[in-house]
Amino acid sequence: MVLKCLLFVLFAFIVGIASAALGVGGGFISTPALIILGIEPAFAVGTMLLVIIFTALSSTIAYSQQRLIEYKTGMVVAIFTVVGAVVGSTLSSIMEAGVFRLVFAICLLPIALKMIFRPKRRRNGDHD
Repeated sequence: MVLKCLLFVLFAFIVGIASAALGVGGGFISTPALIILGIEPAFAVGTMLLVIIFTALSSTIAYSQQRLIEYKTGMVVAIFTVVGAVVGSTLSSIMEAGVFRLVFAICLLPIALKMIFRPKRRRNGDHD
């Protein structure tokens, strides 16, 4: 039990760094890890959504201080994301665990491929 708690703490620290650095809520890293650590998929998603609130808030404050947010774009995306979140949470609650794992893996695959094969960009958006 102590080892599992230590793994959660170490994992949370690494996810926090990755989330802020990559601009993600951490769910695409954390949810599979929680499932691997034995948490049922629906509970892993719900747990990470709670964590993402705090990660996103702290990262948003930091990026705002650096003036790195396009607020109009963010608000438009947020409106449609809320609607999608309601639909998605309903779907995940009725999905069997095996189906959930398969759908989650399929959703992660294009993201992973894009991250691996996209051209490197400098901070100002120019390609190398």
